[in-house]
Amino acid sequence: MAYCLPQDATKKFIEALKSGTINPDKMVSMSSDERRTFFEGIVGKNDAAEVNAQLEAKLLLKDQKTGMVTWAKKITGITEAQRSDLVSKINKMDRILNASDKQSFLADLASKKLKTEVTFEEAKNIAKLSKKGQDTKTELQKDPFNKAKQIAYGRSVMDISDYVDSLKPSGGLKNTLINIANIPKTALTSILHFSAPFVQGWGMLSTKSFYEAAGQMFKYFVSDKSFKDLQASIIGHPDYKFAQDGKLGITRIGDKLNDREEAIQSNLLQKIPVLGKLVTASSRGFTGFLNYLRFDRFTKLLASARLNGEDVNLGSRNLKDIANVVNDFTGRGHLPFGLDRSTALLNTMFFSPRKIAATMEMFNPVRYVDPRISPTAKMAALRQLTGSIVVTASVLELAHLAGASVNLNPTAQNFMKAKFGNTTLDMTGGNAIYVRLLARLFTGKSTSASGKIYDLTSGKYGGETRADVAISYFRDKLAPLAGSVANLLYGKNPIGQPVTLGSEVAGNLTPIVISEFINLMQDNANISTIVLPELAAIFGVSVSATKP
Repeated sequence: MAYCLPQDATKKFIEALKSGTINPDKMVSMSSDERRTFFEGIVGKNDAAEVNAQLEAKLLLKDQKTGMVTWAKKITGITEAQRSDLVSKINKMDRILNASDKQSFLADLASKKLKTEVTFEEAKNIAKLSKKGQDTKTELQKDPFNKAKQIAYGRSVMDISDYVDSLKPSGGLKNTLINIANIPKTALTSILHFSAPFVQGWGMLSTKSFYEAAGQMFKYFVSDKSFKDLQASIIGHPDYKFAQDGKLGITRIGDKLNDREEAIQSNLLQKIPVLGKLVTASSRGFTGFLNYLRFDRFTKLLASARLNGEDVNLGSRNLKDIANVVNDFTGRGHLPFGLDRSTALLNTMFFSPRKIAATMEMFNPVRYVDPRISPTAKMAALRQLTGSIVVTASVLELAHLAGASVNLNPTAQNFMKAKFGNTTLDMTGGNAIYVRLLARLFTGKSTSASGKIYDLTSGKYGGETRADVAISYFRDKLAPLAGSVANLLYGKNPIGQPVTLGSEVAGNLTPIVISEFINLMQDNANISTIVLPELAAIFGVSVSATKP
């Protein structure tokens, strides 16, 4: 929105222009602080900094006579403000940031453009980082596919972004409360939880990118440098601008909660001494796997689309279709109604809203028949879904040959799960749950883990209904904090087990890997029988144990 002075201030401003109180020569001779103080006497303290910032942009950096007219018009609300991304802003701010002394430093303009207060010394640091960024970009342009040069340029961009972010305020009370509310969710996936491959990455099981990313994941876990080099190489890649335009889900582990993976939506645990290092390492492995997988798969599909003669220029629908099919098959679905900007808040209510949206789109039949969708994206989606189903079915068949029982009844609690003795493993990335829900709602039947069939349409008092099944499903998708509130109100969890305040607190703060190990230990006398299930749990295979 364009900046516009309040009515009373506008009147005083125009009078000062007419009387000559506001004089270009006089303005140029003042420092930024002196101009701001001068304008306080005309438009008031609240608007003085904005008026001065506009003056510094329109008058002091351009032709003075033309700049004065443009500035006066803008202050009175006639023109619309223009925006650009952070790095572009800084690259265009050379004359603003590279002031020779404090007298000539345009403080208000620099602060306005960077959306945070900037001192003279901080501006010099930004200018220095920007110069390095420009130099590395020039080198990269000579050899765009040189990995070392991609990393050098990407690192310079990250350095600028991180430095400017460090100058900004934390985000206020709202951000702090969201951060705190998401501690339980992050705690569950904070330690040695490499669940991304068989949860978010399930839809890519049959792709080469999946296995390459899985191999790299441990490098990111043990090495911060490797993780940052990955992020930098993505930024420096020639196709990165296409990934940005298509809104490919490249995430971070920094302080911006909306930019993080939804399973690790709080950064507070990373700040705990000693333990925080392990949490950060796990977050690097989780995020690094998904970023590698998404970007590598995206660039391969983009290359295929180009060979097929598809229009994948910036702004094209085909480009967005390709990014969407990668996002949806890696658990980073698009949320409707502009909710993507509020994912941090949504994650305090639901465990994984983007994953839910992604799964719905992954199984959406419209994607596979809509003629408007990019042929490359459509074929990729079909191959990926078919491939993941075939891989999962093959693993279940091998489990069956190894002695496991596999339930193929879509209304059963253990649908598409392999059961070894007292231990049950879900190898579908949790996606069989959606099929089970639809089957129960459609047939009106529900089958327990023991094989007992319940009629959801009987109307018997106390009997389970279709509504109960739907409510239980949505309760199971609540974030830990919201889920605990619901459990305490019901007096039991979604599968009917009694709960207490103590059990909810303990359950929400115990990492999944540890809690599943404890459950397996309690229900299996021989420790050797829990090694493989525990390893499977670490990589995202849902494991549950029942007493004989």
